[in-house]
Amino acid sequence: MQAFVIKGQSIAIDSNKVINSARKLQQQTLRQMLQAMRSFAVDKFYVQSTKKSLDNIDNLAVVQTKLYKWQDLVGGVFVVTNNTKFEQRVAVAQFIKRFDHVLTSFVTSESLAPKQSGHIFVIQKSKE
Repeated sequence: MQAFVIKGQSIAIDSNKVINSARKLQQQTLRQMLQAMRSFAVDKFYVQSTKKSLDNIDNLAVVQTKLYKWQDLVGGVFVVTNNTKFEQRVAVAQFIKRFDHVLTSFVTSESLAPKQSGHIFVIQKSKE
């Protein structure tokens, strides 16, 4: 019986490349989801229509109209309406503080004229 001796081998994995690749993939998915949300398209995402009233942002009424999902990402489409007689600034930073693990957000207008509506889009990492 002959014994074989095999020299030890090692595999080098550049973890920075793996991490950067995962980040690029997540950024690409975030862009795709935000684009789908802004155009109200379905694309590869699970989309659920809803009509859920949320607490106001200052004097602006807020209603969630859509929920987007893909893997560990969740996106919300919110309609903000200025029901006052004066122009109102949309406090996006104040609004997104209501959510955990926010990855990105977008607002269609920084301020709203009286009786005008706009949208806020929020994408967060799911809690699951």
